[in-house]
Amino acid sequence: MAVTRESLWKIRYLFDVLRPQPGLHVELATPDGVARELNLAAKVKGRARILAVDGEGAGSGWARIEDRAEQYRRKFPLLIVEAAPGVLLAKFHDFDLYDNDPEKILSAARKCDTLILDLRGNGGGSVAALEKLVGGLFAKDVLIATQTLRTKSEAMRASGRGKGAFSGNVVAIVDAQSASASELLARTLQLSGRGIVIGDRSAGAVNVGQVRSAVVRRGDYLTAGAVSVTVGDLRMSDGSRLEKTAVAPDIRIIPSGADIAAGRDPVLAKALEVVGHPIAAEAAGSLLRVGSGK
Repeated sequence: MAVTRESLWKIRYLFDVLRPQPGLHVELATPDGVARELNLAAKVKGRARILAVDGEGAGSGWARIEDRAEQYRRKFPLLIVEAAPGVLLAKFHDFDLYDNDPEKILSAARKCDTLILDLRGNGGGSVAALEKLVGGLFAKDVLIATQTLRTKSEAMRASGRGKGAFSGNVVAIVDAQSASASELLARTLQLSGRGIVIGDRSAGAVNVGQVRSAVVRRGDYLTAGAVSVTVGDLRMSDGSRLEKTAVAPDIRIIPSGADIAAGRDPVLAKALEVVGHPIAAEAAGSLLRVGSGK
């Protein structure tokens, strides 16, 4: 299977979910062109085959679910860093109201002149969180998009904050893994002239979906799952669609294999240069590694 933007999700789904392997033999080339062969062993984590969520043992079952959620939040925390004097850098992996992340970002940003939103790898999330964050960047109400379902159309609109809105410069950084709410935020900044977008073309995955639960029961046991179903079309305020077309950044810059191997971040460096604070790619690469969540 050729590795392309379009096939990458299938490859990850195959190896991560459908058919995980105890190990893989890979042939690769280093950034300087040297060929290598590696045998990669998977890290195996044992866990109970049955997770009780009702009746006897339900307490420990729900505790495990909560523990996994907490582990995810610790692994992918909200990072808020002062990247330069007057420049706030916020890195977050999804749009979530769980810990009031949008308000934390906006509250910290109001003390600065510039806000850089790092949306790389952010696959989206809560519409309410998106509307709250977008609304905090505008004094007046702003139309993000219109979603058309089978029987009706609904406006996705963010309420402006008036004098309480962040009024400084805004830069959004996106990549091929920036999807859904990340794309809506980035494109709204472009269409409104409120900010600029830097990085790679986004994922192009924004259609309206609903999650349907599915349960298969056999005696005292059940298998629970869910299916995400596309139920509607979504168009931006100018009538354009992002599904399959994605957000084209105002400044396109992609880190090379050598940059990644060395821990350099030329994309963040370009964002800081644009807002008047030039920094070496090496220094930019260390900002989020040493940043702390707030």
